[in-house]
Amino acid sequence: MQDYIHVYGKEEAVNDGILVDLCEVFKKEVHDAGINIPLYCTRSVYENYIALTEKAKKALNDEHGRAWDLIFMSRPALKKTFQTYEPSYFQFLCVVDRITPKKCRCKAVFDGEAFTILEIDED
Repeated sequence: MQDYIHVYGKEEAVNDGILVDLCEVFKKEVHDAGINIPLYCTRSVYENYIALTEKAKKALNDEHGRAWDLIFMSRPALKKTFQTYEPSYFQFLCVVDRITPKKCRCKAVFDGEAFTILEIDED
């Protein structure tokens, strides 16, 4: 049996800016995608694929559309990780550092209570 000194929860991570609560910030997009389990993403995923980069602004993207693309394209990975509790990877197109979209990859994890979308190299 392990003794825990402190448990760092999702609420603290959201308050600290480490995680973004997509159900709170993009409630309509999460609902429209049919996701009924809490959904988070890391700050890095948010900054790279949802927030408007300079190139995304030039391509006339908006945050709600970018959030929808990420959430919608993550659905098969969310379903798989829900069933297996193993990370599941997915691809999507996104304007990041050039005006034309490029292929991007993320992973989804399920901890028994919520989904989190992360960069490939994040844990």
